[in-house]
Amino acid sequence: MAGCAYTIFDTAVGRCGIAWGESGIIGVQLPEVREIETRRRLFRLYPDARELRPPPGVETAIEFTPTMPDCSASPIMFAVCAEPVNV
Repeated sequence: MAGCAYTIFDTAVGRCGIAWGESGIIGVQLPEVREIETRRRLFRLYPDARELRPPPGVETAIEFTPTMPDCSASPIMFAVCAEPVNV
């Protein structure tokens, strides 16, 4: 895969975004008031990204995103801030 990609996904707090590149996850976007605003923010941050189905490593990070409103110990933060997820 050349460049980077992103996808939008559902959470308890709204539609979030996640972006990845060849080395793994490069960013997570919390939801804006409207989904189109979430997409615009991702586009501003990653103008070369295109929307794709997430590879297995990114899909795993999405699955670990909390489904309950209390997100204080979200495993996705460890996925983003620690070592890159191989995609």
